[in-house]
Amino acid sequence: ENPRRKLWPGMCQAKKEDVPGATETQRKMEKIVAMHQKDLSKARQVVSSWLTSNGFPVDANGKKGVLFVTFALHEAVKQRNSYIVAKLLLFGANATIRDSWCRTAYDYAKRGKDNEAQEI
Repeated sequence: ENPRRKLWPGMCQAKKEDVPGATETQRKMEKIVAMHQKDLSKARQVVSSWLTSNGFPVDANGKKGVLFVTFALHEAVKQRNSYIVAKLLLFGANATIRDSWCRTAYDYAKRGKDNEAQEI
């Protein structure tokens, strides 16, 4: 039960059915949310596959190398893969982290003249 009803009788009395179009709007919102969840799930699979195929652990901030360390975001920028760059950032990749050469992913985007990666 809603605690506000105890404090203010008569408040919060409207039901979803009383608001015109509320159930239709709710159905549309649920459909949009389900679509976004499906898109995110697909993106996670694509990023996971890309990380594995490029030798990184399945982690947005995954790194590889011992003496010369590089990160997944750096590698995606070097490969000019803007989709992976965007999704790594969405999933929490640290854009300010520096590799063994003290470069950020943005530095690599500037070096490679990758305008799309620079904008992301």
